[in-house]
Amino acid sequence: MKIVCAWCGKDMGEKPPYEDESITHTICPDCLKKQFPDISQEKSASPLIIEQFPYPPPEQMELGGNIGKLKVTIPPPRGVKLPEGAVRRTSDKHDKAVEHLGYHSVSLGDDEIASLATKIPTDVELINESQKRLRETKVIPDEQLASSQLALLNLSRAIAEDVSSIPPGGIYGAVIPPASDKVRTAGLYGTRTGALYLSVDMLSRGRDAIDTHIHELGHHLQYIESGEAEDLTPSHAQAMTNIADKVIKGLESGRYDKLLRDIQY
Repeated sequence: MKIVCAWCGKDMGEKPPYEDESITHTICPDCLKKQFPDISQEKSASPLIIEQFPYPPPEQMELGGNIGKLKVTIPPPRGVKLPEGAVRRTSDKHDKAVEHLGYHSVSLGDDEIASLATKIPTDVELINESQKRLRETKVIPDEQLASSQLALLNLSRAIAEDVSSIPPGGIYGAVIPPASDKVRTAGLYGTRTGALYLSVDMLSRGRDAIDTHIHELGHHLQYIESGEAEDLTPSHAQAMTNIADKVIKGLESGRYDKLLRDIQY
């Protein structure tokens, strides 16, 4: 059983049963001195063990060790501050989506939530806000695109045709709002509409546009095969690899030469 300081998280070693992978908590000498200056750690030859002690510390708890048991009262924390970009985790199934939006999830107990210096959103609230923003995506008609942008868009359509996976909703240039305050949105695949959107900003940069297209077309293939369209998954990585292989073969064969003439890099 691993022993960890409940205050600072310092690793304090192990205790029997050693095959038990769970964690029990203690208080390290530095934190004992800081939190309980009236208690001398010198009276104990081994770390104080707080059996079955959940984190964060409750208001009432017992410290047990070589000095016997001592009941102490810990005032609830006030003004807890979290790192920038933290959102409150409601389920670890949202962690990847939160990471993709430039944030990170943290698990908080009721006491910690009540003592936060400022309210933070939950992972669900962050994702819902992102979806609300992305619903404002506006398609730009082909005739309003610059010739180099249209050439890249047509190249994207040709690639989709070559991998036998043209999104049923079509492939468009669009003005796509940022998915969050921390990330821009280069491309978007809509599982409901079956459409793929490439940011007009990306359509001004050849390599970036192709990378974005492969990424989003990978979501389309992933969704067809598995019913999911999430980033950072093995199925998405495999789909992108398959598409990239076919793009390389198309370039080597000269299949895209005509479309490539008007593209800016």
